[in-house]
Amino acid sequence: MKKKLLIFVVLILSLGMLGIYVVPPSGDDAFNSGRSPQGKRREKLVRLLMVQDESKVDAFLAKAKGDGKITDQQAANIKNIWTNHHGQFAQGSPIMRLLQTQDVTKVQAALDKAVGANKITQQQAERPMDLWQKLHHR
Repeated sequence: MKKKLLIFVVLILSLGMLGIYVVPPSGDDAFNSGRSPQGKRREKLVRLLMVQDESKVDAFLAKAKGDGKITDQQAANIKNIWTNHHGQFAQGSPIMRLLQTQDVTKVQAALDKAVGANKITQQQAERPMDLWQKLHHR
């Protein structure tokens, strides 16, 4: 159990690092309305990290470059992020189980338990909750 919790904490911290990189947004649609540009970028990057097929990622990046939404350097940075972090978002991983949970009270309870056990800080717990809300509230 401690190993799983440690992995979970590492995943939470790595999610915070994902906010450093930017992926330009692709216009306003109903899915993205009402969100900050940085929030939209982070959400798109997380969704891309959930893709486990490298050919699909390459196709997505090629289309974004072809549409003029990202530069070659941005595509290389995104691909590097995907290469280094997509395994954390594989089916069955702790972060995916958290993101796939439909009940916000269960997500909050898991995070509160980790905070209560001094495994993560309250600030660290806010990041995955924010991510969960972005992915589940359209």
